[in-house]
Amino acid sequence: MKKGFTLIEVIVVVLIIAVLSALAATQLFRAVESSRMSDAVALVSAVSGARKMARLDYIGGTLPSGKLASLTAVKSCSGSWNSIDDYTNCKYLSPHDWNSLLYSYYMCNDATGAGGGCCAANVVACAQRKTTSEDSKHGTSGDFATWRVQLMSNGKCVTSCKGNCSYAPPDCPSM
Repeated sequence: MKKGFTLIEVIVVVLIIAVLSALAATQLFRAVESSRMSDAVALVSAVSGARKMARLDYIGGTLPSGKLASLTAVKSCSGSWNSIDDYTNCKYLSPHDWNSLLYSYYMCNDATGAGGGCCAANVVACAQRKTTSEDSKHGTSGDFATWRVQLMSNGKCVTSCKGNCSYAPPDCPSM
């Protein structure tokens, strides 16, 4: 009577474990990215709300648009509205370390589409996924790095993938 396993049996078991691990890792990355997208949707909603509140208070003027960046210090509200920082300075938007987040966030001019990044006409605020070293390490740079979320002036939330990607971003939650 033989003790142990043959080489073929060991190779088959190792291959089965490798295939199952690869499938589980793919699902894990997808779940993590969907969670990150949900965070982005919540922050885009807050950015959009800040722009809408400022528009109500600052009737008749042109509000600044552009990429949100981390402030070195929050200053007092000047009321001049000549900088994207005024949304934070005037307490419409809480201070965040925007530069360290996984998405780039933009305050858009929904009439003209100005603001850069993922801004377009009828878009109030948007976020676009940044490429990270983690993406290239896991071989997912083309899959998730093109995800973006846009909040339209009619209140509709739209997620999309810029270009060609293997995984479609999750739908926006109903608001």
